[in-house]
Amino acid sequence: MANINTYGMARAFPQFKADIDYHLIDLHDGKGVQLLWLHPNEPAPDRAAIEAATAEWQAEQDAVAYRIQRAAEYPPLSDLADALVKKASADPAERASGEAQEAAYIATCQAVKAKYPKP
Repeated sequence: MANINTYGMARAFPQFKADIDYHLIDLHDGKGVQLLWLHPNEPAPDRAAIEAATAEWQAEQDAVAYRIQRAAEYPPLSDLADALVKKASADPAERASGEAQEAAYIATCQAVKAKYPKP
């Protein structure tokens, strides 16, 4: 059974408002989220249209989920800034330290990108 959510409902039927026109409820009875239409004298919106819009919304979310996952694991930009400052130093040891720090930063970013590839 396909699922529905408020994003799909809003996309399929933007004229209807949650808690005014409908409730989406899950009774945990194995039937998934159900539409409780609050206007008994009017026909309820088409569930298939809500399911299709929910699936479309979910596909969009899945397509960009890697961005959130990557952002959570990337090292802070302050580490890169520190490496660049060290690389600009006149002291050869400090420059070498900055180059190593920058290389480690880039390697960490590449590992995160490999862990969470673009779909």
